[in-house]
Amino acid sequence: DWVEKEQIVGEDGSVLDPDPAFLKAQFGETVRKIRDLGVGVVLVSPTPRSGADIGRCLMRKAQNKSAKSCSFAFPNDHYSNDFVQSLEDHVSVYWLQDDICEGTNCRAEIDGKMIYRDSGHLSKEGSAYLGKTRGWHDRMKTLALSTL
Repeated sequence: DWVEKEQIVGEDGSVLDPDPAFLKAQFGETVRKIRDLGVGVVLVSPTPRSGADIGRCLMRKAQNKSAKSCSFAFPNDHYSNDFVQSLEDHVSVYWLQDDICEGTNCRAEIDGKMIYRDSGHLSKEGSAYLGKTRGWHDRMKTLALSTL
């Protein structure tokens, strides 16, 4: 859905067709050009989302204004995941849901750390925690080098 809502402007100022096949082809060409420079490429998936402001839920919980869980079910955004999955033809994808979700349950906080800052972005604390505990540096490096 989000692809059709965006306008893509070409180098000459013309509005280009934003269909997924066009985007996939352009993405693949960009990745190829980067690799030609000797640089590895890794695409990090979008965060799993619930449609709600997860960061706000966590703040309300932290301020004792709510006792409800901020965790949510996954998968719930098939289109984004399908599109990103289609890009695996061109690039290795690091799937954030593997670090945030267990089965169909996505955790908004892990070990007392707030993972989200809003509806779809990691908090600084959450990103640092996941990076350290999930070995992001080494895993990203391995993925990037595996495609050179």
